[in-house]
Amino acid sequence: MKRKFTMALALASFLALASALNAPANAQIGIGRTASDLTLDGQLSLADGTAGAPAQIFTSDPTTGLFLVGAGNLHFNATTWDRTRGNVELTLLASSARTAEANSADQVSYNHTGLIIVVDASVDGAAASIPPTLEIKDSISGNYFTIWTAAVPIADVVTRAYLFTPGGEGGSYTEAVNLRIGRTWRFTMTVADADSITYSASAVLLV
Repeated sequence: MKRKFTMALALASFLALASALNAPANAQIGIGRTASDLTLDGQLSLADGTAGAPAQIFTSDPTTGLFLVGAGNLHFNATTWDRTRGNVELTLLASSARTAEANSADQVSYNHTGLIIVVDASVDGAAASIPPTLEIKDSISGNYFTIWTAAVPIADVVTRAYLFTPGGEGGSYTEAVNLRIGRTWRFTMTVADADSITYSASAVLLV
């Protein structure tokens, strides 16, 4: 009997604390059944503030009512914490007619181990020649270093797909490269002449 009273008192203290902290309206706490199950509706955030880690966020699914992890499986990058990602699709270079070298914005590979890049050349009226390249970024100087250049430049209307993975195998890619990319990288279309060519470049980061 004493144990039940202690548990009930601890639960009451917890509920009082949650109320005192002005929990948001979508994070209601209550007693679901007479068996004293703790029922959470909406979102629950848990964190150890002394360790500096971000909150673990659990959000209720509106269909099943189950709580899903919204921010878990974190990776420390020596400064802050990164959320674990799934496969991510990126637009590196939107479709446009270009005559000069084009660089994508810096991209970040968090927990990804592979990369697919697709280049689609849709107009090449002047028979331009452009070799795709990958560059990693030095975190100290900010300089870029080329780690891959396509074996064959793009010189006509064509779609080419490149796979980069440790082992570099699988599928009917234009090139399957045994390569692990760095954390910060960018895609570059260098130029061999001043002729215009219209193309786009997309990517998929693979886990």
